[in-house]
Amino acid sequence: MAIAIDWRKVIKAKSKRQRDLTQWTDEEWGSQEQHRAKAKGKKVPSKTKGRYMPKATYQRTPKKTLDYQDQKKRKGRKKGKQHIPTGKKFSQK
Repeated sequence: MAIAIDWRKVIKAKSKRQRDLTQWTDEEWGSQEQHRAKAKGKKVPSKTKGRYMPKATYQRTPKKTLDYQDQKKRKGRKKGKQHIPTGKKFSQK
């Protein structure tokens, strides 16, 4: 008994890196204000100036840390910087 293989699907299959990127892209992204508004069922602000992060990161990060990161991001934006590091202690846990 021969197994039929659809080679088009095999050729179109994604590598692990591509699957990880797709998963990363599909995550629900937003700032602390946006995540909080969604949770309360309120209108989500379109533009915010705080740290932008996936929903999972928002949920597992303590509020005190989120407030610190937002404050740091806002101060950096006032100085004209777009990318402000959050520090090794807080990045990508």
